Amino acid sequence: MMQNGTIQEIWESELALKADGTQRKYLEKFNAFLVRWETTPEELYEARLSDLRSGDPLKFRRIEKMVETQMNEIVRSGRAPSTAKTLSKAVALFYESVNLPLKMKAKNLPKGDSIGQKMMRADQQIELIGALNRLNKLRNTGIITTCKDSGLRVGDVSRLTLEAYNLAETVYNEIGEPFKVFDPEITNKCKVKAFIHLGPESVKAIDEYLDERREKGRIEGFPSLFINRKNEAYAEGTMGRMIAHQCKARGKKFNKLSAHSFRKFHRTMLQKGRVSDSWIDKLQGKRGDTYSRPEEGGAPEENGDLTQAYIDAYDHLRIFKVPAELAARKREVEELRIDNMNLARSIPDLVREMSELRAELKALKARKE
Repeated sequence: MMQNGTIQEIWESELALKADGTQRKYLEKFNAFLVRWETTPEELYEARLSDLRSGDPLKFRRIEKMVETQMNEIVRSGRAPSTAKTLSKAVALFYESVNLPLKMKAKNLPKGDSIGQKMMRADQQIELIGALNRLNKLRNTGIITTCKDSGLRVGDVSRLTLEAYNLAETVYNEIGEPFKVFDPEITNKCKVKAFIHLGPESVKAIDEYLDERREKGRIEGFPSLFINRKNEAYAEGTMGRMIAHQCKARGKKFNKLSAHSFRKFHRTMLQKGRVSDSWIDKLQGKRGDTYSRPEEGGAPEENGDLTQAYIDAYDHLRIFKVPAELAARKREVEELRIDNMNLARSIPDLVREMSELRAELKALKARKE
């Protein structure tokens, strides 16, 4: 047997490579597995090693059957299949860390739809913002609108910096509203680029929050975009709990809503605005179609067609009404656009009429001669 603590250390070092939220979930499920089977990491290692060395095919899947048994117990207790699958992933990661991988059969994994978090509707977001405590209202409004405009996980929102926000390209839609286009950021969980975009609602909320910080002398020397009362980065866990607490305080109609619900809103609304899934993956920092490169499509500014698609679809992401003066300007722009379209359609007719007039004029000149 290996020295005491070695297996635990190997497992913990493998777990440390995962995002903070994933670490917590895997550790919780793995510990539940240890309790259920009254064992330790060292004993699990020795059991797997013994089974494989035995040469008895009936023992080769003993650990897998233990996992399958506990997954079925989780589902029968009324919890989601996705919760049971997390147990499987946690135990599988442990055995991968000690080079004794499991062979889980897809057919034996729990089936069924997840009963996870729901999408946060626009009216619920407005209610959530309206109920925020005055003390941190501007900051928390900035966090909520950033979550829904960017579609980022809270872990990535918590890591946004003032420098990244200030360096982000500002582009405008046809009625002059500002959008922020960030340099690509590597996400904490998937380790892929997120092409972060923020719309006018989050830009307004963040600017108001930063004005408040500036008045209190809390800008210089504090690099995080969102900070706590100690002027430190507002941590992922604290941010998630803040949103969860606000949802819980709203009662039953906010059940199954959390920070992740904004990510679902972001995807659903952009789909409604006819942005393709592979492009939304790029905005949210998910692994998607590696051959799709809308960020290289040219203007506007840095991120080309991706930025234009986001701007065009932004009305679906809005939760507040457009101010009256902007709405009037938007109507004017739309009327001009329609006029231009009608004019463009009429050009072939005008060209044809001019051609006919020239032919008639030529014929008249010929008859006079």
